[in-house]
Amino acid sequence: MNRTPLLLTILLVLTAASAAGAPPGGEMRSPTQEEQNFYASVVLPAMTTVRKAMPPAPRGWVVESETPIAPALPAQVSGEAAVLRFSYTITYKREAGVEDEKKRLDEVHAEAQKKHNEAARTQTDELVKRKTATEQALKKAAKKKKRAEEKRLKKELEEIEGNLRAIPRDTEQAIMADVDDYLVRDTGVTVRVTVNDTSAGLADARYFSRPKAAYALKKEGGRVGPAGWTADQLLILYGDWEDAGKNAFRGKVDQKPLSPQVRTITVFIAGDKSRTEQFLKQMGMKDILGMLK
Repeated sequence: MNRTPLLLTILLVLTAASAAGAPPGGEMRSPTQEEQNFYASVVLPAMTTVRKAMPPAPRGWVVESETPIAPALPAQVSGEAAVLRFSYTITYKREAGVEDEKKRLDEVHAEAQKKHNEAARTQTDELVKRKTATEQALKKAAKKKKRAEEKRLKKELEEIEGNLRAIPRDTEQAIMADVDDYLVRDTGVTVRVTVNDTSAGLADARYFSRPKAAYALKKEGGRVGPAGWTADQLLILYGDWEDAGKNAFRGKVDQKPLSPQVRTITVFIAGDKSRTEQFLKQMGMKDILGMLK
C-alpha cells in the first residue's frame, strides 16, 4: 500500500504525545521509563494494528493523507504521557476520471444555466407586462366601483406575483435536473478509528443494524446546490457505550494510568454509499475489534 504521511517529520513529536493521550499545554517534562515502556508495548502496537487494518487504495485511487505514527515518545511530554487513547485517520482520493468528470459537469452546468436563465428572463418580462396591465385595469375598476371586476383582477394579480416569486426556484430545479446525471460523486473516502473515546455522535442520522456494534448510525449524503454533492457518513460504535440522547453517546473507559484496556472503539467513514460498504468489508475489523477487552 502506497502510504505518504503528510508532514511526518514535523508532526512526529506532536503525534506521539497526542497518541499517548498527553493533554495540550502544561509543564513539559521527560517521560518516565514506565511511560516509555507503556507506549512501546501497548500504545504503539494498538496504533499499528489499526493502520494495518486499513484497506489499500482501490485502482485509480491514492492515499491522500493519514495520521503519522511516532515510533516512540518524544523527549519532552506534558501531563500523563502514557494513556491508551488515540485517533487514526486516513483519507483516500480518487484520481482516475475525476478531472474529466468535473470538466463535463462544468460544461453541462453552464449550458443549463444559460438555457434556463434566458427562459426565466423571458418569462419574467412577460409576467411583468401582465402585472402592469392588470394593475392599471384594477385601478380603473376601483375608480368605477366595479366590485366583481376588482375581485377578479386582484386574484389575477396574486397569481402573477406568485408565478414571479416561483421563477428562481423553478429555474434552479430545472438546472439541477439537467446536471443530475453529470454530478461528480465517489471522489474520496475518509476513515477515522478512535480507541477509548469517551464521547461520540452524528447529528441528523438514523440507526441501522451492524453486527457486534453497540450503536450504528447513518447519515445519507445528497445534493448541495445545483452541482454539488455531499458524501454519506457512517458512525459505528463498538464496546461499552451508553445512549446520551439526540444521537450522542458516552463511552465508558478505564481511567487508571497505564491501563492497557480497550473499552471503546469508534469507526467513522465518509464516502459514497457503495464505496463505504466496500471499505467496511475490506477493513480488518477482526483485528481492530480483537483489541476490545
